[in-house]
Amino acid sequence: MALMLLYPQVYVDIGVIGWTIPRPECHRFLRRLVDCGFGERIMFGSDQMAWPEATEATIAAVETAGFLTPLAKRAIDYENARSFLRLDR
Repeated sequence: MALMLLYPQVYVDIGVIGWTIPRPECHRFLRRLVDCGFGERIMFGSDQMAWPEATEATIAAVETAGFLTPLAKRAIDYENARSFLRLDR
């Protein structure tokens, strides 16, 4: 988060936290990012091939984060990466 504060071009990928840390801690981390104003710089990405259930766990972590609005969830799942990569809709 300190890097994100200092460098506005830095984004965070949450592809691994949904399955490597307990769900409550994952939600606390996401909430801290959002509360710090970094909601538009959170992305979900995964090249996970060995454990497909790991990708599902992280998707579920985002979906079950009750503090995230549907718009914020879509931003994490798609819109923030689209913006970062400068892709047309």
